[in-house]
Amino acid sequence: MKKLLFLYGFILIIFITCSGNNEWVAKVDGKIISKKDFDNRYRMYINTLSQQPGWRQLSFQEENMLKQEILKTMIGEQLVYKELKKEKFDKKPEVQQLFRQFLIQKYLEERLISKISVSTEEVEKFFKENKQYFKNMDPEMAQQRINYQLMLKKYETATSELIDKLYAKAKVEQNENIFLTSNAPNFSTNKR
Repeated sequence: MKKLLFLYGFILIIFITCSGNNEWVAKVDGKIISKKDFDNRYRMYINTLSQQPGWRQLSFQEENMLKQEILKTMIGEQLVYKELKKEKFDKKPEVQQLFRQFLIQKYLEERLISKISVSTEEVEKFFKENKQYFKNMDPEMAQQRINYQLMLKKYETATSELIDKLYAKAKVEQNENIFLTSNAPNFSTNKR
C-alpha cells in the first residue's frame, strides 16, 4: 500500500511539474524569460532560416540544439541588460536618443505597415518598366525585391503624409538665426 501511495504521489508530482506553470523557459536572477518570448524568437529565427537557399526541415536533434542556442542567447541578453542597467548605461543621452528613435520607428511601422499593400499589377508594371535590372535574377527573387521596394516606397510616402498632417496641427517655431551663423567650414569656391 505504501508503495502504491508513493507511486501515486510521484505521478502527481510529475503531473504538476509537467502541467504546472509552463509560462517561462528560464529565470535569470529571478527575471523570467517567458515561453511566449522564446517561441516568438524561435519562430522569427526559423522564418529567417527558411528564406535561405538550400533550406531544409530541421531534424528533432537539430531543432533542440537550435532551441538551446536561442535560449542561451536570450539568457546572455538578460545578463548583459542587467549589467548595463547597473552601470546606468541606459540613462546616457545618446542611448536615450537611440531609444527614442527606435520607439518612433516601431510606432510608425505598426501604425502604417498594416495599411500598405502592393498588388500583383503594381509588381508587374514595375518589372516591365525596369526589366534591365532583373535580367539574370530568378523570377521569384525579382518579385520579392520589387514587392519590397514598392512597400518601402509606400511606407516612406505614408510616413511623410503622417508627419505633414501632424506638422499642420502643431505649433512649430523655428529659430531661423541658427542657419545664418554657422561654425561649419565654408565650402564655397571663391576664385581670385
